[in-house]
Amino acid sequence: MSLLYIKAMEVFKKDAERQNREGPQDIKPYIKNKWRKNRY
Repeated sequence: MSLLYIKAMEVFKKDAERQNREGPQDIKPYIKNKWRKNRY
């Protein structure tokens, strides 16, 4: 697994905790959104 994927997982988990949700259900759309934001 790539480091970027692991980093994204950590960030996603922190966001989930902040929003009082259980861990990530589906991380792939989240990563795609992150990439889009980072590109522009």
